[in-house]
Amino acid sequence: MTFKAIHATHRRDKHYLLLILYSAFLLLTAAACGQETGFTELPVPVAAQGSQADASADKNELDTSPQSTDETIPQTADDDEELSPNDQPQAKTPDQLLPDGIEINPEDLTEGSADEVFDDLQNRRRERFSFGDDTRSPLVDYLFVLDNSCSVDPLGAKLSSGFLSLVGSERLPQRSKLAVMSTMIADDNNLYTTGLGINRYNGIDAEPGFLDFVNRDAIANYRGLDTDYRDEWMLAGCEQSWFAPGDRAPEGHYCLEAATQSSNSCLGAEAGIQAFEQLLLKKQLENTSSFREGAVVNVIFVSDTHDPGTDIDSLKESIPAYEELYDLAFSSNVMGGLRFHSLAPSSPCTTEGLHDLSYYKLSDASGGLKTDPCNLTDYQDFLADMVEVSASPIEPRFTLSRLPNQIEAVFVNDTEIKEYEWVGPKTISIPNLDPEQIASIEVIYSYN
Repeated sequence: MTFKAIHATHRRDKHYLLLILYSAFLLLTAAACGQETGFTELPVPVAAQGSQADASADKNELDTSPQSTDETIPQTADDDEELSPNDQPQAKTPDQLLPDGIEINPEDLTEGSADEVFDDLQNRRRERFSFGDDTRSPLVDYLFVLDNSCSVDPLGAKLSSGFLSLVGSERLPQRSKLAVMSTMIADDNNLYTTGLGINRYNGIDAEPGFLDFVNRDAIANYRGLDTDYRDEWMLAGCEQSWFAPGDRAPEGHYCLEAATQSSNSCLGAEAGIQAFEQLLLKKQLENTSSFREGAVVNVIFVSDTHDPGTDIDSLKESIPAYEELYDLAFSSNVMGGLRFHSLAPSSPCTTEGLHDLSYYKLSDASGGLKTDPCNLTDYQDFLADMVEVSASPIEPRFTLSRLPNQIEAVFVNDTEIKEYEWVGPKTISIPNLDPEQIASIEVIYSYN
């Protein structure tokens, strides 16, 4: 404020003070004479209103007695009378927040882990989830890590029939997807080149499934090379790397049937656990997710041996533990859980060794299934049992079917909660849910 402005303010306040003193003098004189004054309250000058507001604010800060308003505390006839339950503010229920939603056919849903989805056709949805005590998520990813060496060839017929039993049944969850990769490992310094212990051949780095998911482009690229194993890949396969169980290629064969083809070269090393670890690292470097947001992920190792499939000491010492794989997978993927299953021998059934049953250890640590393929006439029962345990969520994470604009409410067993956090673009996590108890979760949200 300039000097002139300050001076003008002081001068105005001086005049105002004189005016107040003069008015008081008139009041006192009239009172002494016993006369009515007809005095009216003087208007407060604009400049003085701020001072009064400040004074009022100071008073409110010092006054700690509760302030009642019609908006915050219901009024009763007797201030000392307790409020009846009917007078208390009532919490909203899911039915009140979105009463007229139309249920979406589960077969029309491709994303999200909700059991039921309702839409009010005005860009609002209500989604129901279940968690705990063997509840099943409809959103499950199955990654088969196949031993692609020559020694596993005798098991090939049983493998093929077992895989085809999956696509011909309705056992798999509604929104499940499948993918296939091989047990070949890469050079630690170059994840696009096969690594230690691998017997290289012309074109091996382009073999479908090497640190990636088998698809039509990979098969076509491999068949275009001058390699001795190109004719092992006669089925063209599907465009998508992750496919639904019943998906077929344009030629009519199942995507899974084409993806489980194998070169069956004599590799020298079949280190499936380490190959899976390198896949996660490679996807991180490429800034892509390995799995769908919110999916319960199941990795199935299929082999006639155990990682590393060779006696090279450095490979034996490099097998990651379950906790390491879990942390690595969750660091770059939003998942509902991670389990490992093993279709691998408990006793020698081919020329391969057992290498400390490394696949079994991973299955035990993650709550997955294991069985010896050499003692089975077919693999259909194992794969069916694996499906039964594979869909149960491990983490209390719930993925919506649409990208939300705003969450309106979250309910656990019909009670609204505020304690949840975002862990992905469409996924929330709810703490303190007991995995041994069934919980019903409902989320109401708007979307664009």
